[in-house]
Amino acid sequence: MAGRVWFKQGVMGTLSPLAQKGFGRVAALYHTDGQDFFCTSLNEGTHSAGSLHYTGDAFDFQGNDMRLASIKKALGADFDVVPSNSGAVHAEYDPK
Repeated sequence: MAGRVWFKQGVMGTLSPLAQKGFGRVAALYHTDGQDFFCTSLNEGTHSAGSLHYTGDAFDFQGNDMRLASIKKALGADFDVVPSNSGAVHAEYDPK
């Protein structure tokens, strides 16, 4: 059975087209394993000044260190992927 996409209560906002594509790629990795993908933040909430959450180019989700390499590979060089101490992963479309 394929996994589902879940959103933390209160998560709102939209993503830019390229961030949407990245979101779909990460969700597909989870679904391949039959696991649910749990998004914890889009545009809502308080983020650091200049955060790409506010422009729709970043999203956060529950993750684990074992999956980080495959997430980074799926998203490609134009995305930054940063784990946090809370168990969430931050992904942002930020081409260099």
